[in-house]
Amino acid sequence: MSSPVCKAFSAVLGAGLFLLSGTACAQLASHSVTLSWTASISSGVTGYRIYRGTASGGPYTILNSVVGTSYMDAAVQAGATYYYVVTAVDGSGIESAYSNEAQAVVPSQPVSATIGVTPGSLSFNQTADGPGPSSQSVSISSSGAALNFSAGASTNNGGSWLSVSPGAGSAPGVLIVSVNGAGLAPGTYTGSVTIVSAAANSTQTVSVTLAVSSAAAVPTVAAVMNAATFLPSSVAPGQIVTIFGAGIGPVTPASLRVNPGGFVDQSLAGVRVLFDGVAAPMIYASATMVSAIVPYTISGRFSTRLQVEFQGTASPGLDIAVAAAAPGIFTMNQSGSGQGAILNQDYSVNSAGNRAPKGSVVMIFGTGEGQTNPAGVDGLITGSVPRNPLQPVLVTIGGQPAEVLYAGSAPGLVAGMLQVNARVTDGIPSGDAVPVVLSIGSASSPSTVTMAVQ
Repeated sequence: MSSPVCKAFSAVLGAGLFLLSGTACAQLASHSVTLSWTASISSGVTGYRIYRGTASGGPYTILNSVVGTSYMDAAVQAGATYYYVVTAVDGSGIESAYSNEAQAVVPSQPVSATIGVTPGSLSFNQTADGPGPSSQSVSISSSGAALNFSAGASTNNGGSWLSVSPGAGSAPGVLIVSVNGAGLAPGTYTGSVTIVSAAANSTQTVSVTLAVSSAAAVPTVAAVMNAATFLPSSVAPGQIVTIFGAGIGPVTPASLRVNPGGFVDQSLAGVRVLFDGVAAPMIYASATMVSAIVPYTISGRFSTRLQVEFQGTASPGLDIAVAAAAPGIFTMNQSGSGQGAILNQDYSVNSAGNRAPKGSVVMIFGTGEGQTNPAGVDGLITGSVPRNPLQPVLVTIGGQPAEVLYAGSAPGLVAGMLQVNARVTDGIPSGDAVPVVLSIGSASSPSTVTMAVQ
């Protein structure tokens, strides 16, 4: 059946000598069929002959003879169906039997739609001779009508440690990329996943890196802090925390990933953070620091046991007190002190050179609000349904109360990011560094965070 897309095909040669595979693609300017195969295991083979026919079972006409293991047939017609076989030839000119037949359907028309691939790169980490890391997903999208595509994996070093499935599909769709570093020495290995379609941007590539490390020691947790204040404290449901330690993550840092379901992944570069055995949504992972969002399931408990797991090895459990709320305001320098992560009413960044006028509304970003209504959902990206803290929210600026107009989940950000909209009332003092304090229930953020007020 003809279709304006790329068609993947493969066939095993009858003698079992090598694998024939290829892709038929429609380009905007021309059409072609690309074939590739693994080398014959028979001794004395010096080359290969490629044959083509227009009917299944032949007759076939020889196209060319090659020494290598690939061939591109550019003399094809749009909308036509071709059948290929390959033979192996030794130095005496003796030729093997035909391979099993491979069919290629050349698309009838190129298309103007474009294909999108997210993310454009993937990183995996594995301990030498340890279990393989979890598979990762790649989302395939189309700017227009549904596009069929083919996908294949290749490596630059280390052999065949990279794979992708399915080998063909239709956009929108999802590819699963897997690695297996078993037997690989410690080091860095690179490869790529290639997605081919009949889109205007017909070929897209996802770069893949596999870092194989020496046998890892047991991860060690040194400190657990509020990610906004950078102070140790109790943890609250939905609070973003930063964990410091040794051997708790990959040498190459990794940042959060949103899975095809629309949730922040609970595993990142081989790292998981567990609270009473429940995996937390992951924000960041490195060898000495990781950030995660405390699961809402700890709500109502007196304490929770934290563990950091890297490449399947978990740190000893650390018991931490649970609070109903543990508010903190993020700062621009990510230290817990100084200018807060605050937007003015016109959505510009509040700063000494861009003070908030009296009577205007500012947006303050923090974490640690605790359980919400509706109940918080781990890893959810906030949409049109706001989730508001169960406990009352107060804001003071320069020691004076501000009018809180909204307190709840931040639209477009992950659950656990708190947005508070507060009006700068007339009684609030002016200045470049006016202290801002966020209170939720009986807990308050440190007074080390400031904002600029006209």
